[in-house]
Amino acid sequence: AYSVFPADASSLISGSLCQSWEICPTAIYSQSHRILIWCFHLILEQNPRSMLPDVIDAFRLENPHVKGLETIFCSFYVFFAKLSNGVSLGFSALSLHFAGYATGLCFQSQSVTFTLKILVSAVPTGLIIIGLMIFRFYPITEDIRVRNELALQELRHSIHISSHSLKNMEDT
Repeated sequence: AYSVFPADASSLISGSLCQSWEICPTAIYSQSHRILIWCFHLILEQNPRSMLPDVIDAFRLENPHVKGLETIFCSFYVFFAKLSNGVSLGFSALSLHFAGYATGLCFQSQSVTFTLKILVSAVPTGLIIIGLMIFRFYPITEDIRVRNELALQELRHSIHISSHSLKNMEDT
């Protein structure tokens, strides 16, 4: 999983494959960036997923008569996660196209190199900062979450008691 570059341009086979490869001297530097990006990706993907139950609980408390909407919330989460992945891949492909990326070449122009550097450094950093600002203003704090959890326990308990007393009335 190291970054590799072709040893020379004369090693092209059929105009698209490079025959001889050498390890890039910055492969370790590149590998550390990949690990850092992977960690940020996990954080940014797991935070919204872990917030989903809190949102569902808050909605359930505001609308106690509505039942079974967990699948809709989860489906919307998956849909928008897939949509954002598709948009980001399209944005990256379009950026590389405008930079002059050519498939099958071992060496790319400086504009492609610069575009790739921007796409893997400045863009993710900006999006992480925007995401952290959104998380900062998230309306469900820990106090609200605990209060919602207690209210849901009381609601479940009252439903259990009312269904139990209703069952006893039917038996008599």
